[in-house]
Amino acid sequence: MGHIFTVRMILLLITTVSCGLLIPEIESVSERRPGLRYLPELIFAVYAAAYVYLTLLSRSEIDVPYATGVELRPLSALRRAMLRGSVLPIRGIILNILLFIPMGYLLPLIFRKLRKHTVTDVVLICLLISLATETLQLVFQVGWFDADDIINNTVGALIGAAIWRVRSR
Repeated sequence: MGHIFTVRMILLLITTVSCGLLIPEIESVSERRPGLRYLPELIFAVYAAAYVYLTLLSRSEIDVPYATGVELRPLSALRRAMLRGSVLPIRGIILNILLFIPMGYLLPLIFRKLRKHTVTDVVLICLLISLATETLQLVFQVGWFDADDIINNTVGALIGAAIWRVRSR
């Protein structure tokens, strides 16, 4: 993996962790101060733009050394990590989980109709977004269509939606 890709992933990690620390206060601050009413929407817009940039627009042949392909075997990255003793696949797993925690949290925060639905509904929407992203990466040849990415993104969405559900009670 290229150096630029690693820097982007580190920035993603820092951003995700920072959002995780700040998100619990977003809704209460936006409700108490009318001038900050649209703060959750702004945060979601920045997150969505960063998501599209990181997953689709910033990719190059350096970042994706094998260009494009399909990997449909679930947990193949975990198997590779165990067989090779490499932490690189584990890093990818963690980053894919972290990438979707904000989405799982922010979707019901932004779209009030989702608040009436279950965590499962939010996770299903995130799964469809992940599936669409993987499909676009394949179609535009900027990455692999990887079942592991969809699984890991969905785990991240589940964590984010569960955090939102617990905080909203």
